[in-house]
Amino acid sequence: MAAESEAIRFAQRAQGTVVTVLRLAPILGPTVHNYLTRFLSRRLVPTMMGFDPLLQFVHEVDAIAAFKLAIDRDVPGTFNIVGDGVLPLSTVIKLAGRIAVPIPHPIAEPIGGMAWIAQIAEAPPSFLKYLRFLCVADGQKARTRMGFRPAYTSREALLDFTSAQRLRDVRLLQQETTT
Repeated sequence: MAAESEAIRFAQRAQGTVVTVLRLAPILGPTVHNYLTRFLSRRLVPTMMGFDPLLQFVHEVDAIAAFKLAIDRDVPGTFNIVGDGVLPLSTVIKLAGRIAVPIPHPIAEPIGGMAWIAQIAEAPPSFLKYLRFLCVADGQKARTRMGFRPAYTSREALLDFTSAQRLRDVRLLQQETTT
């Protein structure tokens, strides 16, 4: 949010300058490598016991399209860039072909912090809040003011990622059996 606030201050100081801020949902796709893809690439996926938040994603192709629209159309403002639809975390894990491992959240934070410091965690400890609380944005303003229409739903973005991940999993298994 600090970067977004700075962009807004810049827009106020630099009269005549168009400033467009894009708030992207977590990006998924066959070539994306980020904290979320690393998290969903694990065979056993830790979750917060008693929580099943709704998630939404944006496909990598749609993210690029949104940036292109922002550049080409010079529409000032802040826009949420999301794929249509939401999925419960439990569904995301099942569609990814993974196994959820529920962890009591009071012990997850200290363990997650230590794992991050030891460089064995896929994501920083702040990611744990994403596993407990709803994180859904309305993309209607991007649709009406920018003309952004995602080609992929959140579910389709996830399925495109999981298809590519299954191929990576097969390659990994083949390497393990040949060595």
